[in-house]
Parts: sequence; structure tokens; C-alpha cells
Amino acid sequence: MGSPVALYLWSLQASSKDLARFNSTLSTEEAARRDRFVFPRDRDAFVVARGGLRESLGRLTGLPARDLTFHYGPQGKPALQDGPFFNLSHSGGLACLAVQDDFEVGVDIEAMRPVEGDIAARFFSAAENKALKALPDADRTDGFFRCWTRKEAVIKALGGGLSIPLTDFDVSLRSDQARLQRIAPTHGDAAEWAMAAFKCGADMWGAVAAKTGGHPITLEIKRCPKGVSVLV
Repeated sequence: MGSPVALYLWSLQASSKDLARFNSTLSTEEAARRDRFVFPRDRDAFVVARGGLRESLGRLTGLPARDLTFHYGPQGKPALQDGPFFNLSHSGGLACLAVQDDFEVGVDIEAMRPVEGDIAARFFSAAENKALKALPDADRTDGFFRCWTRKEAVIKALGGGLSIPLTDFDVSLRSDQARLQRIAPTHGDAAEWAMAAFKCGADMWGAVAAKTGGHPITLEIKRCPKGVSVLV
């Protein structure tokens, strides 16, 4: 049995009433970020993602959503001083929050879409590109997004953002095995990491990564919009 990572998923579509409620939870800094969005659709998605994050963490900590104070790492990853550890991702009209009590966690979700031919060559490692090319044509787009979400989850767990080269580590591309296979010694040992993958519906891949000391993780779906099936 692995260490549980709780996943909370919600739609980025919200009524005007819900938008008003989410807006009321934002900090001054978050409101300033909201106001920098040019397009209303992007602004509202930010409000729903951030407000949903605050409300979810508020329920877990017993604090009002508006009173949560986030501290930010060097690359902007938010954290709560007294925990829990968490990470947020959003894509394709969904937000996904991963929460864990004992260790840093990274999560990424990506709605599948057409991919330019050179993106993998530019951002994936040599081993990952070799594995991607070895996949059957029918599985190559899925394989690309399995790789992308797993790499992003590692980057987000490390909290290093774009300062960490994506070629510093290799992840598996298999649908039945999410694993960190290699990582540069500056980031630890691959054996210290755990990873899990999931899929939302037919066209969205997701992944969670954490440096657990080698203990496996399991995913627990705590919240999910009606009509969205999640396979873990």
C-alpha cells in the first residue's frame, strides 16, 4: 500500500454567483494577477482555479479560504507554512489539486491536442525520444502527453520551474507504468522518487510525482465533476 495523494478536480466553468464567491477569497496579490488578464475567459479561469484551491485547502485546514497565507519558493511555487503540501494544475477546462501531508508533490494535467513535430526533440531527453519513436503510430500522441505530464510533475515537485533542464531526467512513457527512470545527481536519486499516472476521460492525461524516499504513492480521487471519469 502506497502513501496516499488526494486529488481534487473541478470545472473551470462557473456561474456569476460562484465567480463572485471565488473573487471574495483572493488576496490582494491574486486580485492584481487576475486584473492583468486581457481576456475575460482567461481571467475567470484564473479566479475559479485559485478560488477553488483556496476553498479546498480551507476545508482541509479548517481556516477560512480568504485567510490562507501562501509562501512562495524561489520559482513561485506556493506553500502553506503549516501544511499540507499541495500543487495545482489546470488544462482543458479542468483544475486538479494534489494534496499530501508528508512530502512535496507535483501534479500536471494536459488535454491532448495536435503536437508540432519538433517539440519532443526539443524538450524530451534522448531516451524519451527513442521510446516515443518506438511506440505504434496510434499510441504516439498519448505517449507524448504521458511523457509531458510526468516530466512536468517532476519539475513541479522540485519547485524549480524553468531553471531545471527537462533533459536532466527520464520518465517512462508506458501507459501501465509511470516511473522516474533517471535523474541528474543534483536532484537526488531516481530510486527516491515515486510517480503515478491517471487519465480524465478520453483526452486528458495526468501525473503525480513526489520524492518519497522510495515509497510508492497511490491516488485517491476526493472530488470530481459529474460526467468526468478518472482512471488511476
